[in-house]
Formats: sequence, C-alpha cells, structure tokens
Amino acid sequence: MFQVGLIGKASFHSKVLGYLSNKECEIVAISNNYINEIRDILRKNYLESSLEVYDDYEQMFSNESIDIVHILLAPLQRFDCV
Repeated sequence: MFQVGLIGKASFHSKVLGYLSNKECEIVAISNNYINEIRDILRKNYLESSLEVYDDYEQMFSNESIDIVHILLAPLQRFDCV
C-alpha cells in the first residue's frame, strides 16, 4: 500500500475523495497552513485519528514514511510554500 502525504494551503477536502476510496493508497499525513480548519474537516469526516497534520511540510517528510506527495495548490500558491 502506498503512503500518501498531502500538501495544501486552502480547502483540500474535495480533492482527496479518490484516495479515500482507493485500496492501494492510504493518506497518512497532511501539511497545511490552516491546521484548525483541516482538523475540523477531518473530525467531520471521522479521519482525525488516522492522519497526522503538520504546518511544515519538511517536518512531515522527516516524521512520516511517504511514497506519494500530492500538492494541492494552484501554481501561484506554490511559491508561498517553498
């Protein structure tokens, strides 16, 4: 099974539905500047206990074993995260 890490800045939840139904992938961590918003979304979808949330993608990479990184940002937003 592939371990997936998501990097996003704004609302990401509409983009991850494919991963949630995929038996070959598991989302293990999310890096996002809006941690409280993300935790609320995870809580509403009963995912808060299965995912780690980071405000720093480098910390996510250090702490998690990730096979796939999905960057959920528009091109202009990517500059802010680097």
